[in-house]
Amino acid sequence: MKKVSRTSKKGFTLVELLVVIGIIGLLAAIILPKFTGYTQKAIQKEATTQARTIYTYLSSHYAEKGSYPSAAASGGSNDGLIAAAGVTAKTDDTLHVTAYNDATGEFTFTLGRGGKTYQVAYDANGKLTETPPAS
Repeated sequence: MKKVSRTSKKGFTLVELLVVIGIIGLLAAIILPKFTGYTQKAIQKEATTQARTIYTYLSSHYAEKGSYPSAAASGGSNDGLIAAAGVTAKTDDTLHVTAYNDATGEFTFTLGRGGKTYQVAYDANGKLTETPPAS
């Protein structure tokens, strides 16, 4: 039987493990707040993409028929534009079109997710305005 001395044991000491755990914790503390910001930006971009889909629908309708669709023709409410444009909600999302003007094609689109509301508006010239949720 081979005799093992104390100095030849392999492994990590408790101090080394605690240092590594501390470094991982520090990195997590730095990265997680940034990740939250990236998540909010991604949701805002998703709202913008959905609003662009509605804008494209309205523009093509205008190009084909010479006028924007009325709310009545879109299911009786402004939110009917969402379905007409083919925009679908993810689970627990709320989608609304507010302030739709069927004479000019201006509208405001809101996406609600996680208790926050992301808003995108298009004016009569097709200019986009994004309004992120208040922090």
